[in-house]
Amino acid sequence: MSIEHPKPAKEQPAAQKKDGEGKEKQTQELYTADPPRRIEVQFPDSQVNEYKAQQEKADRRECIKIGLEIATVAGVFIYAGLTLWQGCTLKDTLYQTRIQASAAASSFRLSERAWVGFTSDSTVLMPSTIPGGTRLKDVEIHYMNAGKSPATHVKVLLRLRVGDPIPTNQGELKVHGPILPECADDSKPLQIHEPGFLLLPNVPRQGVTYPEDDIINEEGDIMRNAKGLYLIGCIDYCDEFGVRHRTRLCRYFSRQTPGRTFNCTNGNGIEAYPQRCPE
Repeated sequence: MSIEHPKPAKEQPAAQKKDGEGKEKQTQELYTADPPRRIEVQFPDSQVNEYKAQQEKADRRECIKIGLEIATVAGVFIYAGLTLWQGCTLKDTLYQTRIQASAAASSFRLSERAWVGFTSDSTVLMPSTIPGGTRLKDVEIHYMNAGKSPATHVKVLLRLRVGDPIPTNQGELKVHGPILPECADDSKPLQIHEPGFLLLPNVPRQGVTYPEDDIINEEGDIMRNAKGLYLIGCIDYCDEFGVRHRTRLCRYFSRQTPGRTFNCTNGNGIEAYPQRCPE
């Protein structure tokens, strides 16, 4: 009977070493591969040229498309700018036309309308109709339509009134006379009982007023120039364009020039007020 003895321990590393070399060799074989290969594809020159031509054609079409889009946008902006400019120009033209038309219409109305006013230095002192021998006189004054068309709804109001004494110094006199309450507010038509009448161009008319009781009672002061005597009033009328007008009057009597009147510093002028004339 034979007995197997185990191999010595020193022989085991050799066997393990051989097994390790085998595994390493097997690993190297697994990771060893063929080097990469380069694949080349050859195209004919005609095909390459055709491709380039098509690409260039596509690029040109794209450029043309982009150019058309830019031109379209630019055209829209230009058109909008031109439209805005034309609109502004048209608006300015219409505005200027309206101004010119309005100025022409205004000039036409001014040249063709009625102009009613008191004639200068036309006051006449007449013998008084007041009994009792008063030294004050009735006063007559002329007025006329100096325009080119008739004046309608003409109303005249004249009064003698007492006011501040008349200065006697030489030179330009500044005399502020009273104003009739009926003529003071230009926004209100003249309210008198007499109906309005028609006044044709260049036809003189006369208005007459006389001293009232309050004037007669102040006669002594007037004769001493302690108080001044004034002729005041107004004329209301309508022109053919339906506009109502008012002409004011304020004149004073001077003892230095008996029988004549002079314009006050205030109270004379022509006004147009907002109410339209009756149809």
